[in-house]
Amino acid sequence: KKKKQKNIFFFLFFANPQKTHPLIGIYDQKITPFLKKAIEQNELKMMDLVSKLNHQIIAVKENKQYLFKNIHTKHELEELNLLYISKK
Repeated sequence: KKKKQKNIFFFLFFANPQKTHPLIGIYDQKITPFLKKAIEQNELKMMDLVSKLNHQIIAVKENKQYLFKNIHTKHELEELNLLYISKK
């Protein structure tokens, strides 16, 4: 009799309809060897790693997409803070 295999997710991350965000997530330490190998082979795209390992995506509703914005300047941070306050 075969044992039923559990779904083991090595990491989970967030996505909205426009973009997947693998850098914002929860990662199991068991992926460390895979990360090291990818770095050694100069395979630096996270989505390539995602395609090779078990993962789960948490969908983000459209009205919460403002939570996923790259911030490069103090001005952008201030704009985001104003937007966040207005969404409350």
